[in-house]
Amino acid sequence: MKRLFFLCGLVVWSGIMWCSNLRSNSPCEPLRTTPYSHLGTAIDIKLPDKNGIMHNLASYRGTPCIVCFIKGNLVSERCILLSYLSRLHPWFQQKGIQLFGISTEPIETCIEDNALIPFPLLFDHKQIVSKKYCTDAYSPFGSAFTTFILDKNSAITRVLNMASIEELVAQLMISVLELNGDLTTQDTDKDEVQRELNKQTADSSMERSITPDIELFDSNGNLVRLSDYRDTWVLLSFADNIRGTREYERFLYRLNEIYKWLQQHNITILCACAQPVEELARFQKHSGLQYYLLSDDKRIIPERFEEPWCFYNEFLSYLIDPTGNKVTSFISASADLHFAQLCHYIIIHEIGAH
Repeated sequence: MKRLFFLCGLVVWSGIMWCSNLRSNSPCEPLRTTPYSHLGTAIDIKLPDKNGIMHNLASYRGTPCIVCFIKGNLVSERCILLSYLSRLHPWFQQKGIQLFGISTEPIETCIEDNALIPFPLLFDHKQIVSKKYCTDAYSPFGSAFTTFILDKNSAITRVLNMASIEELVAQLMISVLELNGDLTTQDTDKDEVQRELNKQTADSSMERSITPDIELFDSNGNLVRLSDYRDTWVLLSFADNIRGTREYERFLYRLNEIYKWLQQHNITILCACAQPVEELARFQKHSGLQYYLLSDDKRIIPERFEEPWCFYNEFLSYLIDPTGNKVTSFISASADLHFAQLCHYIIIHEIGAH
């Protein structure tokens, strides 16, 4: 009996060692591959586009690049991400950044007009590149959209590995702003800025409506009037912690990340929360936010704007032009979705750009 147990144990041990050696000899090592292990290293990818034209990232040395692996459980998810990237592509070009998409599937067959994809979409049919750089490349159910931001030497400076399209787009915008130094306020001619603002206000074809005047106390107990912010763009936001403090604070810190970028575009943040002044004062003291929070514990903002308000949409923002008219509004229950929509709108419509 002891000999039988010994032989069984020997067989099991031999099987484990054989599998271990087999895996160690595998050129891909999929289970140990993580996108973050390539951080700081230069990558050299050679793949063809839909026309069979070979693209070599090495030929783009000297230009910052974004490499996004288009991967998702559903075709619709991949198309949504492509739509976001296509609309942001002109902005990336303006910043001097080259965008690449990499897919293992012929995504263009799912889109009626191939011209909707203005950037190089490369195909990795054998999944050689995807298996090397993506965590879940081997899994048919893997849905993380791995994205690399490369410097001028093709070295990976930032890794974004997220399953949420909205969160990926939000973080991508922040990364591009930081790369270009847009988060540093620059000195400009105030008269020139004001002329540009007046021009945008007069020429814009966006529908606008008169904004009701709002008076709220900030975390220091000072009365803040919305009417005092004429002659500047205002982002008036309302946040409630209906689903818990995590998503609520996530929204506040998302605004904080783009605070200086909004300043550069002459956009002022007025963010109200459904908490009393005392609670906001304690949070403001330790949060490190660059803007002051307003107390709207009676939920005056949703009531005055007469929006279809419900307890499942705790984030509400209004973009108000320098004449005091509401340009557009954003309502959502997701902080990342809200942030992505907001930044996308400001970029596409060049709000406050100068």
